[in-house]
Amino acid sequence: MRSYNVDKNEIMQDSRSKGRFVVSRSDALPLLCAMVTFKYVYNYYSFVMPALSGIISMIYTAITFFMLILYIPLALKVIVNLRLRKYRILLPAIVIPTCVLVNIVYVAISSGDFSVFSRSYQMAAAAGTNDAVGYYFAQINTWFGNMAVLMYLSIYIRNKQDIIKCIIASMAVLVIPTLLIMIIHPSYLGERQSSFGDTTKFSGGLWNIGVVGFGSISWLGLALVDYATKKQKRIIYFSVILFMFVGVAGISRTIILMIAFSFIVYFLLTKKDMHWWGKILLIVFGIVLFYISETDIVSSILFRLGDSTSGSNNIRIKLWGAYLSHYKEFWLIGAPIGSIYNYYRDVNLYGAYFLPHSVWINFWGRFGIAALISYSLLLKRAFIPRSIKELVSSKSGICLLSGGVAYVTLAFINQTGYAEPVFYIMFGLAFALAQMD
Repeated sequence: MRSYNVDKNEIMQDSRSKGRFVVSRSDALPLLCAMVTFKYVYNYYSFVMPALSGIISMIYTAITFFMLILYIPLALKVIVNLRLRKYRILLPAIVIPTCVLVNIVYVAISSGDFSVFSRSYQMAAAAGTNDAVGYYFAQINTWFGNMAVLMYLSIYIRNKQDIIKCIIASMAVLVIPTLLIMIIHPSYLGERQSSFGDTTKFSGGLWNIGVVGFGSISWLGLALVDYATKKQKRIIYFSVILFMFVGVAGISRTIILMIAFSFIVYFLLTKKDMHWWGKILLIVFGIVLFYISETDIVSSILFRLGDSTSGSNNIRIKLWGAYLSHYKEFWLIGAPIGSIYNYYRDVNLYGAYFLPHSVWINFWGRFGIAALISYSLLLKRAFIPRSIKELVSSKSGICLLSGGVAYVTLAFINQTGYAEPVFYIMFGLAFALAQMD
């Protein structure tokens, strides 16, 4: 007799809904992912639809407030159910926002300035940056919101089709402005910065969407593509290819490393019948095809790989050393008033200053050792939820591991990957998937 794996929750939900319209929590999952992804990409929508920028900003504010409120019942649910492993693994999502609050309270008490909680608080150390106004207020919104989506997805996702729908929703929100910008401003491909008219500068745009899209949900989509419908498969494949293209076209050295390392892991571990020489030929064919079609972009990439910020002169090495030299000030509960901007101007390269470009230094420097450990636990539980031997025994496990390699490559050497909400969608979906396998 043939047996079928049936989700008991689906049966119960189906029986309850007979004869009446019922919207469960899981029905809202793709919408939530679309909303949270929009938080990251809203400025791109404002760029391509300037007439709607006011409405887009209002939507962004509403989503931010909603996620902040959503955190409270989710955190209480996790705390009450800590005896269950499903909830216990989410403890870091409680610890990180707690560390944020502890640091801000410490800053307020030590400085005697409780206006740091205000949205209009001006932080002198961050003058000239996007964090100059309302820095600490923004940290509360960011980290309570990021942890809320992580917990919600991990708790309420019931099956793999739920995960696929969430991935599709996030991909769609990322792909739409990317395509619009490529159509309206094709010259932005291959450029690190572009100017439009006399006033608008589009800096680090398309390549950044590519880096975020590939480093977050792409490999998760590939891990579950065998469970997707034909239409869903097309969207996943198209999105992954687009993310890689715009990232490489934007001359991002990071995404080149992400693609290379993650695909090497995938091809080394996959159980496909293709011979090793066939895999090599496939990769070489792709490189040659890209070189023929985009000669100018390849020339720009080669220039970037050989410029004065590469190799032993890489600014990241100088940055890490500069930030870590102050560890005695921040190691326990994070940096004093001014946060990591106290150390921001320790390195000056061609008249420019840079944030740490490492997720680990960001967490440690801003919020202390407990936040650093909690983030590391999130990372391990998302991408290595069980033994490596078990993971590499299935295609989905290999894709999950490859996605972990792509994300760690990004997180280790880049500022991107630290606070963008799409990555916490990734964590939530990976947690949910781990509970099914």
